Amino acid sequence: MFSIICLKRAQVLVVCGCLHFSAHAADPLPANLTGTWGTGKSLYDGSDKQTEMYLLADGFGLLAGSTTPAQRADGSDDGKPGPRAIIGFPVRANVTSDGLLVKPFLPNGVQSAKLEKASFPCLYSVTSQTLTCNAPTGETFTMRRRSEAVPEDALRTIAEVKGSID
Repeated sequence: MFSIICLKRAQVLVVCGCLHFSAHAADPLPANLTGTWGTGKSLYDGSDKQTEMYLLADGFGLLAGSTTPAQRADGSDDGKPGPRAIIGFPVRANVTSDGLLVKPFLPNGVQSAKLEKASFPCLYSVTSQTLTCNAPTGETFTMRRRSEAVPEDALRTIAEVKGSID
């Protein structure tokens, strides 16, 4: 009798464990959407603001942006680019019928209604190999795939975020 009760409890635990894993599972992204994407060669490229996105096959990633370089108030230029403000945050991406939907992601299940409204719908162009995304502010930006791989430091950051989910 005791072993039957233990067996039933074990079955319930296994089913609950499977439900937990399926809650965190996402449809994988196709290989043509994973890797490093950017509006420029880096967040420091040129005189415009830049955007970068790193996407893994499981949909986890990072989105980062930089401002235009700061200009000296006196107008002089020492030949060096001015400093930029850079901000980044973890994201989750899902393939939709319209393209790719990228949403900010906070670990430990801390999601809010504001974050749901802060999504970035993106359209992938096969011909130009670009992602054109619409920011919640209404701004549109186009990123080109810079690499099929994600840099090691971005992989470490994504792993830390994924590790804090539970």
